[in-house]
Amino acid sequence: MFGTAGLRIFCVEEEHEDKTVVEVLKEENNDVQLLEEFEGALIGIQRIHDQPPVAAYDYYECIRILEDDGLEYWQALECFQGIISNISGDHRPVFIELQEVG
Repeated sequence: MFGTAGLRIFCVEEEHEDKTVVEVLKEENNDVQLLEEFEGALIGIQRIHDQPPVAAYDYYECIRILEDDGLEYWQALECFQGIISNISGDHRPVFIELQEVG
């Protein structure tokens, strides 16, 4: 597991020192969409020039969370794909497929 809701920001900017990812997101983007059911898969913040920051989740950890709720892998995958296909708006989260390197 890569992320948790209490994940702390590592930043040289004093204004973000000792704040969680969620705290920073809420401060910088009042309209940020957070998925509470997947808070254990939150891995960071996506920042793109001239756009508000959005939450970044570990794609596979979201599926594992659904499996932990009792779904088989393929059921969890189908359920998760249904969830993310229904998320809309400029402040929607992104889902990162983390891969091992090497």
